[in-house]
Amino acid sequence: MRITNKMMSNNSLSNINTNKEYLDKLNNQMATEKKLTRPSDDPIIAVRALRLRSNLAEVEQYYGANVPDAQAWVDITMSAIDSTKDILSSLKSYADQGANGTNTASDRAKIYENINALKKQVYSNGNVTNAGRSVFTGYRTGDSLTFKQDTEAFYRDIKDGFNAADVVRASYSEGEISMDEINALANGTGTTAAGREQKVREDEVNRIRLSYDDLELDAATTTLTYRQSLVGTQSPSLSIPVEKRDPSTGVITQPAGKDPVTGVIYTIKVTDETGTEITLHSDKGFTHQNSPVSDLLVDGAAAAGEILTVHNDGTITFSMPDTSGTADRKIYNISADGRTITSYYNETDVEVKSCLSTDTTFTNADGATDADIYSYMRLNAAGSSDLDTTKKEIYLVRDTGELILGSEIAATLSQLPDVTGVDTISVTYNKTRFNEGDLQPQHYFDCSGYETAEDYKAKTSEVIYDSHNQAINYTIGTNQSIQINTYAEDVFDTQIMREIDDILAAIENMDAVQAKVNRLSQLDEDAGGNDENVTNLLKAANKELDLAKNKLQWTYEDAITQFDHFFDQANLAETACGTVENRLNLVSNRLAEEKTTVKTLASDNENVDITNIAVEVSEANLVYNAALMATGRISQQTLVDYI
Repeated sequence: MRITNKMMSNNSLSNINTNKEYLDKLNNQMATEKKLTRPSDDPIIAVRALRLRSNLAEVEQYYGANVPDAQAWVDITMSAIDSTKDILSSLKSYADQGANGTNTASDRAKIYENINALKKQVYSNGNVTNAGRSVFTGYRTGDSLTFKQDTEAFYRDIKDGFNAADVVRASYSEGEISMDEINALANGTGTTAAGREQKVREDEVNRIRLSYDDLELDAATTTLTYRQSLVGTQSPSLSIPVEKRDPSTGVITQPAGKDPVTGVIYTIKVTDETGTEITLHSDKGFTHQNSPVSDLLVDGAAAAGEILTVHNDGTITFSMPDTSGTADRKIYNISADGRTITSYYNETDVEVKSCLSTDTTFTNADGATDADIYSYMRLNAAGSSDLDTTKKEIYLVRDTGELILGSEIAATLSQLPDVTGVDTISVTYNKTRFNEGDLQPQHYFDCSGYETAEDYKAKTSEVIYDSHNQAINYTIGTNQSIQINTYAEDVFDTQIMREIDDILAAIENMDAVQAKVNRLSQLDEDAGGNDENVTNLLKAANKELDLAKNKLQWTYEDAITQFDHFFDQANLAETACGTVENRLNLVSNRLAEEKTTVKTLASDNENVDITNIAVEVSEANLVYNAALMATGRISQQTLVDYI
């Protein structure tokens, strides 16, 4: 083939241009320090760069935002718990100081003042926030744990939970001396018979102390329910239907019923502890194999009293009345996916009567009217109710927030075994008046809230609170999350305030009785010990003082035990919080290493080595210049030179 000068020239120019393009590419890489200027330069490197950049952005989000935010949340939580532990420790210290039995009136005043100051602070620690979010209130991060001021708030059906250990004995004085009696003697218008001190006595009652006092006085708003494990031949089980898929459309169908969360249709078959099979249709009702026809749920209640309830979190509760005709019910709690019976038990309601501690409407067996509920419900020396009519009775003392129990019902409740996943005893009541520092019920209890008094009375426009232990999880890594919040009830027990109130009330009572003794002692001294009426009343007052001392001593000793329990509870919460902090530190260290590794990989993938690229530029430039020289020499020769 004949090679012309034109062909050689064109080929040379093409090759020189290729060299220039390569040299330009190297110059760009050296100037930008990047291997690519556009994805088409090297698709493999470009794809790998996108993946590494995405990975790096994710790691930086976890390392620079999520983990530090979680650490800040945990740090604030631990600081609040630590402060609460200090308060509980101080409260126990004052209880120890009070229990030594040698305190003067001045000592009691100092203890009272210090405990009262700590009372105002203990729950305030639960109001701490992280970036404006309350850390102890679950998903309700915009709400404080306590009321910031005296408030009228409308809560109905507050479900307060207890167990057998909460049924305790409490003592109360009866036949106390009134200031009216003392003033009458001082004015010379009163008399006191010998043996007046015999009327002063100490009564014991069985009680459960509720989480609140100053409860509503409307009738028929309080119930007590206790739960016992179902005993039978076998544990209940669930039968979940097999999914049915249409092969042509791929649509999944199941029998009648609908999952409250996913909307998937299903039917649950429960075999109870006696072997009886019950079929539950989650959207409309259920059938029972012993019933001739299906009972369908209408507005949540079946004709026979069976109730199928779907809660806000998707869990299901099935309630079935006892066939014996008693007030008992069989309860089955089922998980939101309908695949697990989380708990099952027998539930019994007990009537609760209402009163105020100052009521004088209780008529005893002899027809006499007792001074107050404690006298009416007192126990005898054998520990049984003094009146046979009160053995099965329960009274709610609404101003003090106490349940006073007859001996028979107290024995039943105090012997209840634990039931997994539920409170063995629950008391449902209403409350509308809250003081500054009181805990907001929705953070602790299942209840219903109302915006106005009219809604409260009519039971309309209610907000149902049935989920208070809400876990806040932070994503701190790929497919890795951690719960960062601590539940309020794990630190701020509702009984802390009640225990403090008992101490303060016992000190106030002691001071009041001491004042009566001091006044009578002065009257006796003025009379030279010759006024029989004053002497008789002074004996009664001294007996009352002895009882008040014993009550105060017992209150201090009980408080020492209780504050120890509250401290241990808070300490356990702090330990769990510390475990989260340790995990976050480990994750943070790992993310720092991962960030460095990904950055290195991304740099190696995208960036050029300046030393190598400089050598390549020099070589390419040399090749380019050599090509120019060679082309120039070739171009100098023409056909004329050979003619």
